[in-house]
Amino acid sequence: MESPHLDIRGLLILLQVSPSAYAHEMSQTTEERLANTYEMHPPRILELLDMRETTHQKFSDLDVDQPFFQPYPSEIVFQNYMPSEMYEVPLVLRNNDKIPRLVKVVVEDSLYFKVVSPVDVCNKVAPGMACTFTVLFTPQENKDYIHRLICVTEREKFEVPIRSIGARAILDFPDQIHFPLCPVKCLSQKTLLVRNIGNNEAKFQLSTQSPFSVEPQVGTLGVGESMQVTVDFLPTITGDHSQQLLLHYHTAVPSTAARHAYITAAGVVPQQVLQAPSEDVYISLYGASTDVNVRLDKNSVLMEKTYISMANQRTVAILNRSNTLVHYQWKSFATEEEEEQHKLRFSSELRQEEEDEMEQFLTECDADPTLRDRLSLLSRTFQQRRKQLHQDRLAFSDQHIVIEPQLDSNEGVEPSQEGSEEMGQHEGDIWPNRTAEISIIFKPQEANLYKHTVYCDITGREARLPLRIKGQGIGPKLQFNFDQLDMGNVFVGSKHSYEVLVSNKGLIDATYRLVPPSTAMGLCFSFNPAEGMVPPGACHALEVRFSSDKLGTFSEKFHFTVVGNPQPLSLTFRGCVMGPTFHFSVPELNFGEVSFGFPSNLTCWLSNTSLVPMSFGLRIPGDGTGRDSVTSMEQALQLDRNKWRPGDRVSERPREFRVTPISGTIRAQSQMDIQVTLCSNTVQQYTLALVVDVEGVGEEVLALPIKAKCVVPEICLQSPVLEFQHCFVGYPYQQSVKLINDTDLPACYGLLAQEYEENPLLLYSSPHPRGVIQPYSTEQIPLVLQAKTLGQLQLKAFIAILGQQGPSLVSNCVFTAELLLSCIGQGPAIFLSVTELHFGTIPVLTDVPRTLQLSNQSPIPARFCAQMVGPVPCGCEGDAQYAMLAIRFQACHLVPLYKSLRPEEWYPHWTSSMELTPG
Repeated sequence: MESPHLDIRGLLILLQVSPSAYAHEMSQTTEERLANTYEMHPPRILELLDMRETTHQKFSDLDVDQPFFQPYPSEIVFQNYMPSEMYEVPLVLRNNDKIPRLVKVVVEDSLYFKVVSPVDVCNKVAPGMACTFTVLFTPQENKDYIHRLICVTEREKFEVPIRSIGARAILDFPDQIHFPLCPVKCLSQKTLLVRNIGNNEAKFQLSTQSPFSVEPQVGTLGVGESMQVTVDFLPTITGDHSQQLLLHYHTAVPSTAARHAYITAAGVVPQQVLQAPSEDVYISLYGASTDVNVRLDKNSVLMEKTYISMANQRTVAILNRSNTLVHYQWKSFATEEEEEQHKLRFSSELRQEEEDEMEQFLTECDADPTLRDRLSLLSRTFQQRRKQLHQDRLAFSDQHIVIEPQLDSNEGVEPSQEGSEEMGQHEGDIWPNRTAEISIIFKPQEANLYKHTVYCDITGREARLPLRIKGQGIGPKLQFNFDQLDMGNVFVGSKHSYEVLVSNKGLIDATYRLVPPSTAMGLCFSFNPAEGMVPPGACHALEVRFSSDKLGTFSEKFHFTVVGNPQPLSLTFRGCVMGPTFHFSVPELNFGEVSFGFPSNLTCWLSNTSLVPMSFGLRIPGDGTGRDSVTSMEQALQLDRNKWRPGDRVSERPREFRVTPISGTIRAQSQMDIQVTLCSNTVQQYTLALVVDVEGVGEEVLALPIKAKCVVPEICLQSPVLEFQHCFVGYPYQQSVKLINDTDLPACYGLLAQEYEENPLLLYSSPHPRGVIQPYSTEQIPLVLQAKTLGQLQLKAFIAILGQQGPSLVSNCVFTAELLLSCIGQGPAIFLSVTELHFGTIPVLTDVPRTLQLSNQSPIPARFCAQMVGPVPCGCEGDAQYAMLAIRFQACHLVPLYKSLRPEEWYPHWTSSMELTPG
């Protein structure tokens, strides 16, 4: 008999029990089982005690995770017992320490289990020695019991499990099931007749792993009954395959073999394991698989070039040179792993789509609660889609390549009856030593190169057989009569029309459509028609119109999509949009020297040499932006203009140039007269340009230089003094002032008005104070002078020339000539008819009249008054007396008049004040 030994391995002990070993174990008596127990395991320590209270030997060589005593057996098992009979099993506790130790066994209250201690139980057990206790078991029924013993040492408490195994079911499975060599992916089956040879009803579960499967997986079998169990072997790879068929009994207490699977290095058996209602038996499965002689007659197929909307066909043969019926199916993926990855990826996308749809639906439900009734409909929709995804076998499916079996020409080939009709055309069965003809139909939808690899999944072959299919789709063969058109230089705004011929050189209808351009220059083109269909061998004409208002070079590529052709048809137009070509008839406008304030005109032609009308605008940069310049005529005719010198350059300059017309449109290959007028109000040298702005082209496209020089002619007086000699007071005298112009330019002159004085001595004016003096000529200025007082009189008059610079003297004006006016003012000339009046001898108190005639010999009236001054002694003899009559004239001398009177007749004699008109 083999001696028991202690197993303290650190890993789990997995002891798989075969059906024969299980049947043998279950058929043993309690004594036989104890006699066949050769292994011991450290017990489970329940509690550590304080050795200071239990012993004086506080130190030990054993670790705290190892008890002082090792029990044998590690688990007390009773089996195959009869009710009401007593059974006993000895429990041996051996001291593993090097010091004598005490031990006792405590049993919890039980009607079925008792412990009988040895006589010397109170004595210490010497090192290496054992102490034997007897465990008594009295069952009442043939069922499972479970209990435990508590062993108490000086340092710890540990337990020894007690298990009583009642009636058991035993199924007579073989220990091994071997399958003969079979083709890979072909199903092999073995059917077993299994009988329950135990003494209890069998409730069991069968399970295994790929490539094996078992049926039924769950069953119940009464005592002495039998049933069929089928084990399938379906290998997916070649080689040897082995697995375990697990027979799981639903019983009350785990068997010893099953318990060993859960014993750890510390010898701990979890309590839940002890109570687990299961017992496991393992049946060894073995099978081998290999590839059979099944192949494709070719691994690549090159389809003929095929027009779209048409079809082409090639044939591929599957050769079955084996003695096995094989099943084939065309797949899109090379391996099952790739198919599973595809399903997982699609399932993830479907789950994300469901979450998004659900979130959106719940948002809509918050706004409209009545929509919640549709939530179940949405859930069922996605459940159905997940179900379809799970059931999808991912057979090859493509709209361009169709694979169909040729049933009429292949004996012994049957299409698959599983699945739908769509699946049936992609799979079938091939009898042994037969050939299956497969039609490859190529239906291109676009003019493209099609490359597909399909995989033939055949039972009997581990790897799927690849078939590379290559085909060229031919689309409509449209072509233009040219690919590129150089339009050359085209004028902006001009309209051009071109004709493009599009021909169909293929055998099918060609439908085309213009892709709308997106560039600015591309939008200047128009195609008519922009879309259409060209039958085979036909030719259509496209009218292309172009008109652009933008300048610059361009190269526009237009694309026409052709149904069936992935690459569009291209048509390129290139050229340069240029502005109108035009020029002036003269290289420059040279006004030469111009006189200040005198308009000068120059005329030129602006010729449009292009084939399109040209809208233009003319301007002269650098010209003034203020009011129009003052002309000499305006200065001469408008007497209220008192400004003669040039304006201040700092202030707003006048507009001196006038262009006629300032804008307009010149027809194609025509010309227009342009007149430029310069009326300068600035003494300077002009270097400007007449620029042309062309509408739609730009500004200052062309510039015509302008040159001019503004001068003020030098005008002089023939005489600086104008002598009027004697002038009656208040009487106007007129003389002419002569101006001399020795230059080749005209000048505008003006006699400046006399400044206002309260009592002027002289007044002058002119009926024609302003005028124009022509080149190399003289001009008379009439000047009227009036003396306002008597005596020698002088006054300065000023003559200004328009534009002349000089010192400001009068009215903020300048002068070019100073004229001195001189005269002698005198009153009216009066003559008396007589110088004495003789009354002779006259009676007293009698009025005797005498007449005195006054004569005014001047051109001005003379106001006078007469007054008797008084008697004048004359020294005459007799009574003759003299008196003087004083006649006073305004601005005249007093003239004395005498008459003889007697003294008594003297009296003053006044005449009325009178005015003598010029006589």
